[in-house]
Amino acid sequence: MSQSSRQRISIRKLTRRRIMRVSFLFAAFAGLGLSQQNILAVKVGHGEFRKWDSVQLSNDLIRLDITPELGGRIMNYQLGPHRFFWSNSALAGDHPPKSRLGPGGAWLNWGGDKLWPAPQGWDNSDQWPGPPDPILDGSPQHLRILPTIPGSQAVQLTSPPDQRTGIQFSRTIRIFDKSSHVHVDAQMKNISHRVIRWGIWTDTQLDASDHPNAGMNHDFFTYVPMNPKSCHPQGFKVLYGSSQNPEIQPNAIDHMMRVHFQWIVGKVGIDSNGGWVANVDGRTGYVFVQTFRFRDDERYPDDSSVEVWTNGIGSIHAWKKNVQMPANPEDNPYLVESELIGPFTTISPGEHSQFSYDWYAANIGGNYPIVACNDVGCSSAEPFFRANGGFAQLSGRFAVFYKGRARLEFLNEHGAIIYRKLLADHLAPSAPLVVSTSVPMPNKAMRVRLVIYDTHGKRVGDIVNASVK
Repeated sequence: MSQSSRQRISIRKLTRRRIMRVSFLFAAFAGLGLSQQNILAVKVGHGEFRKWDSVQLSNDLIRLDITPELGGRIMNYQLGPHRFFWSNSALAGDHPPKSRLGPGGAWLNWGGDKLWPAPQGWDNSDQWPGPPDPILDGSPQHLRILPTIPGSQAVQLTSPPDQRTGIQFSRTIRIFDKSSHVHVDAQMKNISHRVIRWGIWTDTQLDASDHPNAGMNHDFFTYVPMNPKSCHPQGFKVLYGSSQNPEIQPNAIDHMMRVHFQWIVGKVGIDSNGGWVANVDGRTGYVFVQTFRFRDDERYPDDSSVEVWTNGIGSIHAWKKNVQMPANPEDNPYLVESELIGPFTTISPGEHSQFSYDWYAANIGGNYPIVACNDVGCSSAEPFFRANGGFAQLSGRFAVFYKGRARLEFLNEHGAIIYRKLLADHLAPSAPLVVSTSVPMPNKAMRVRLVIYDTHGKRVGDIVNASVK
């Protein structure tokens, strides 16, 4: 839960003062002989995002802006011109003071994506009472550029050690050529002399405004598969805000939690075993997807693998008191937090645990629901396949995470391809793949699949793989 909108914090712009730039960035680039003029398809370089120093990872599709000085946040993830993350315009270009806190000890909510320990709470030492947290959330992190792998580039961020929790975080952030794919390996090390038990929590703040206008995006939706064997009686748990929050819409689509942002404060936890979350900007069709591996045999903080926070008006109970949210969007901005929670891990001194997850971005072509995702793409409805009068009909709407081609393929009982048809020759994440085709049904066909191939003709994976019987 982000404190910026959970209690009334008056964060005035700090007195502008340029502190020493992050000199280790220049040293790192010089040591590896890298620059923004690097001709690699996947690039790493020094840049600026909203007047903050940043390290940029980019390819011809996406760009990440990583700000080590601001608690190691990823402040920007964009596909083409579209920026998914919220960043605090009131703090743009400012630098944290030595305390790493705002006036009166307030949280400096810069925005973007960051790592926190879970669970959050204010009852005992086994809960993380932030934000604010001047160490794990606020302190600069060390950035190291990792050796280039063909078709891939990565950096590693490492936090200072925190004695209260016993934690030191690190994460490796990697992007790939010809794809919107971002892979993150997050690590939590026990730097204390005692056994600790925490989960890794990645909190991603998404822009739910009607940018570039000043209002709210009325068509911002989050989709999370619900667990048919949920530990929660309703399949979910309201963590903050009203249990009658109209934004929380279980089974609006079968077996799916839909959260429709309406600027009402609240948070819902889902013990989702589906392994993905999809956030849809219905105005533009852009989709931000997070994927993860769910572990059935593990216990999760809050009994949730996914949590969705919505900023807005209303009240919550936090910090052991009732908090009324501001009615002014300048103090209570339009944003949604799409959060992945790793399972509890018990860690001995000097040992570590790891939580890996992935991001993808694409365009579904409008305000369409997302009902299925994998590491190739997502679909807005169950793909329709029907054999009719000796013909096979296939239709569907998809958002694909790779540049390349889409082919329809039929397989026999041995898995051999007996028919194929090219459906799209210039596929890209920036535009939807809409399929509506009819072909003669091949003899001895047992399965049909919609396959994505990259620009080099290598098979990436299937969006559809179904029996024809």
